[in-house]
Amino acid sequence: MSVDVGQYDRRNESPAAPEHAKRFSQRGGRVGEVLFGQWFLRPFLPPSPARPGILHAFANFNGRSYVDIVDAGYSFTRGKPSNVAFFPAYPALGAIIRKITRLPTVVALLIVSHGCLAAAFVVLYR
Repeated sequence: MSVDVGQYDRRNESPAAPEHAKRFSQRGGRVGEVLFGQWFLRPFLPPSPARPGILHAFANFNGRSYVDIVDAGYSFTRGKPSNVAFFPAYPALGAIIRKITRLPTVVALLIVSHGCLAAAFVVLYR
């Protein structure tokens, strides 16, 4: 019996899926990984009482400094980490959005980030 090897995916011996199905399963896998990490691995991660929740996952590293700048302003103490190196436009826009909408700082900064991303898409499209 002769079998056309091009019809089968060699990894699991099933008929090869169309390209759109492969892309969908790859995206679904990434979303699944994120959800798995957030829900099932959280008990094994060190606690972060100052910034709980998935929303604050977007405010890691430099994002924490920007949240602190919007909430408390710039600060400098000799011999300690400082936030004076960060440019003021992003936190200023975040503070304006926060004041107008009365949303939490993290949400206001995400709105600014996504708004700037959308504007960049428009500029690059033209």
